[in-house]
Amino acid sequence: MGQRLAPVLAICFMSRIERPVIARMPIMYCRYIDDCCVVTSTQQEMDELFDILNRQSQYIKFTREVPHEGWLPYLNTQINISSGRYNVKWYRKSSSKNILLHAKSAHPEAVKRAVVRNMYRTATGVCTGEVEREESRKLAAEIASLNGYGTQRKRSGLKAYSLRNRENMAHLRLPFISDKVSAEIRQCIARADLANDVVLINLPADNIKRHLIRNRLYDRTCTTDNCVIVLLEEMEIAHSEEQCINFSVQLVTKYILVRREGC
Repeated sequence: MGQRLAPVLAICFMSRIERPVIARMPIMYCRYIDDCCVVTSTQQEMDELFDILNRQSQYIKFTREVPHEGWLPYLNTQINISSGRYNVKWYRKSSSKNILLHAKSAHPEAVKRAVVRNMYRTATGVCTGEVEREESRKLAAEIASLNGYGTQRKRSGLKAYSLRNRENMAHLRLPFISDKVSAEIRQCIARADLANDVVLINLPADNIKRHLIRNRLYDRTCTTDNCVIVLLEEMEIAHSEEQCINFSVQLVTKYILVRREGC
């Protein structure tokens, strides 16, 4: 699933793979991209459907999860059926590293709070009962602790700045250094009586993801005239053959998007 087209292709492929299974009309069949959840009346019927899926293509082989202590994992949840009722709680795979944005990373406190808050919201939102919700909340607390977050985070004491009317204010865009530096800059803006006219925008620091540019061109739309895409190793050849071309680099990967000027 490393490419953007992979989920779309998986959905199209699975729509053909699953037809024989749907034709058998199991009690329940649902799928999210390539993860299927099937309910049948007997174990024999389940085994038959599993064999049917694996016979559809030589390029794909399915594996299946089995319930552990009555709980069956599906996506980021665990499902349990008891007395005709289903119970759901949050689930993390055993292979998951449970890595979040670390508490000591050079990011604004608001970003860190949002990361932890969204994790807790997901952990409690998928649960069906208070018992499952409390268990999921404890798991989320353990993951937060592993990433340097305490049970009660100390707030920076900064005032919450409203996002309203920001489009009518001048944006002071500066690289993020620390929350203390950002607070001092906001205080300077307030002392200069510009709090209603200027808003500080923190620019995140470059990370590995920003430095690694993927070799995809299908999502690049050129907005200038006379643009060409040339191979990196062909750039000197193209330049020597067309002396009137002034190359303006727009994208640096194996392929380079350039703009013809002065021709």
